[in-house]
Amino acid sequence: LGENGLAFYTVKNESNRPVTAVATYNVTPHKVGPYFQKLECFCFQDRTLQPGESMELPVIFYVDPSLATDRNVDEVTEVTLSYTFFEAGDKRIEQAQAGGADAPVIRQ
Repeated sequence: LGENGLAFYTVKNESNRPVTAVATYNVTPHKVGPYFQKLECFCFQDRTLQPGESMELPVIFYVDPSLATDRNVDEVTEVTLSYTFFEAGDKRIEQAQAGGADAPVIRQ
């Protein structure tokens, strides 16, 4: 808690055409979300991948140390950050970012 973390996510374009994609993120358990801060993230901008291309994309984050004093999250021992990529222009992006009813459920 309170220390900067660095994680890498690998994404691959398995299609036969260039794809420009944008990532949406999810933090679970959801009640920990307010304590999770992304300082630098590949999800802040679109990425174009050529056919068959893969990239390792970094995210720099920290979990606010005040999490340790919140009694509502006492049972939390693990926080999961996951991503879903959508092709740029996909209408599901806004739903996912807003947490709408049709937003994808992300599990890891």
